[in-house]
Amino acid sequence: LRFVSWHRQKKGQPGIEGVRNQNEVLSNKWTWPTKQEKDIIQQGLVKNSQEHHFPDVHDLLKHPQKMEAMETHKAKQLIMDYGLTLEEGIIYVQGRIHFPGSVEPYGKLFLMPGHGPIAWCIMKEYHLNTLHGGSNHALLASREKFWFLRGGKLAVSIRKKCEQCSPYDRKPIEVPEATLPMDRITLAAPFQVTGLDFAGPITGIGETEEEQQKKY
Repeated sequence: LRFVSWHRQKKGQPGIEGVRNQNEVLSNKWTWPTKQEKDIIQQGLVKNSQEHHFPDVHDLLKHPQKMEAMETHKAKQLIMDYGLTLEEGIIYVQGRIHFPGSVEPYGKLFLMPGHGPIAWCIMKEYHLNTLHGGSNHALLASREKFWFLRGGKLAVSIRKKCEQCSPYDRKPIEVPEATLPMDRITLAAPFQVTGLDFAGPITGIGETEEEQQKKY
């Protein structure tokens, strides 16, 4: 809400100064963010996260001549492996999914780190939107728009810290086996110790009532 308020203030619209919780927002009839506002703010958050976690990649994409002079570099290897591009200050990954009717041959995905508060919030939102369907489900849903480095590890970490999912990962209670009786472990002669299995009830067959009683 604070990001939306800042964005609206830039356009001369009222913000939400002094609002401390969601109830005050509803009581003031403050309209919720529109889809266009969410996209703009999301791009701003992604851009800030990329500039913080991938400063070398930003620099190389802005100045390609530096990359040509390098032999080996982690940022250069990242650009070559994922086919990164820079558009309006945002790093994109060339996706592998083909969208019919699109101008580009491949969909563009936001490059995101596998850690940090912004990456955590985005992946957690996908975890909730997929109804706690598991780390693989959340990761697959996020790759429609984002490409997280070590995204699998991030999705698993979020599921482990989820209050609703963590109880299902607990191990069942293990009951220790009882010790054997002394007759089983003491050396004895054949038939010195005998046992009888319990069975029943068995209904007897006969003419008299005594013969037809249940037996064990």
